[in-house]
Amino acid sequence: MYYINDGVYGAFNCILFDHQVVHPYVLSMGGSFHVAASEPLQTSSVWGPTCDSIDCVCRTVQLPVGLRVGDWLGFPNMGAYTICAASQFNGFQVSKVVYTAGVFRPAEVRALLARFASELIDKEDDV
Repeated sequence: MYYINDGVYGAFNCILFDHQVVHPYVLSMGGSFHVAASEPLQTSSVWGPTCDSIDCVCRTVQLPVGLRVGDWLGFPNMGAYTICAASQFNGFQVSKVVYTAGVFRPAEVRALLARFASELIDKEDDV
């Protein structure tokens, strides 16, 4: 059982209101980002910080045995209708948002942005 600093009263309100199912993965463990955990996996649950029995983020997920305070879990596809509907239930502040883009490959990101920018310029020329 793991507790995280956000829950269904915050960015994970989509679990209650939209019946979303989230799939946490290890983003950082022991200070290393995007490195596969060497620890064995165990069936775990992930809970929000409020001590409210409804604040369950994920009932069953395989996570490394050795997760510690300071390690990070990632939750893909947490975009619209998450943080904008967060409350400050029980005195908990709205969580800070950290954007990630998978494995960092700066050359690929630059190429994608350049292609996207050129497509926008081409569309403006057509108008």
